Amino acid sequence: MNKKLLAVCIAIVGVFVFSAAAFASANASLIYTEADLGGGWWQYNYTFYNTSDTGIYLNSVSLNLTTAADVYGYPLPTGWSYTQWAGWNYGINYLDAFTTDSIYDIGAESSLSGFNFKVNTQLGPISFDAYFDDHNGTPGYFSGTTVVPEPISSILFATGGMLLAGRQYLKRKRLVV
Repeated sequence: MNKKLLAVCIAIVGVFVFSAAAFASANASLIYTEADLGGGWWQYNYTFYNTSDTGIYLNSVSLNLTTAADVYGYPLPTGWSYTQWAGWNYGINYLDAFTTDSIYDIGAESSLSGFNFKVNTQLGPISFDAYFDDHNGTPGYFSGTTVVPEPISSILFATGGMLLAGRQYLKRKRLVV
């Protein structure tokens, strides 16, 4: 009887210990707009989203170009630097940006725009590598593909929201009258 009780107690304590352990998740999403500048040149404007758990900070991103290209990178946001980005870069296959100090890191559930460049080829969605830190020395890594927002999805979402709000307004108005 004591062995069974001990086993049950150990199992219960184990469930509480393992369920209480929260493992932070590092995730990012890069959204861009693409514009045809003519003459074979394309402009890309990126926004970096840190979709990680609380306490995880995005501090470095590398964009992996699909082909070697000539790129003109516009100045980065305050507190961000680069190995290859600002100014002319010829025949490169990646662009990178990283913070110069942890105060410029992108916090969880936050975003930062202003990562813009023009390139002599249409890139479309490209892969990226994102690097994180918890400001206690624990690094994190995430790899993904950039996403272009679909205008029709945004329009449909907004239209649906307005219809629901209008319906709710009319219901309230009928109840008041």
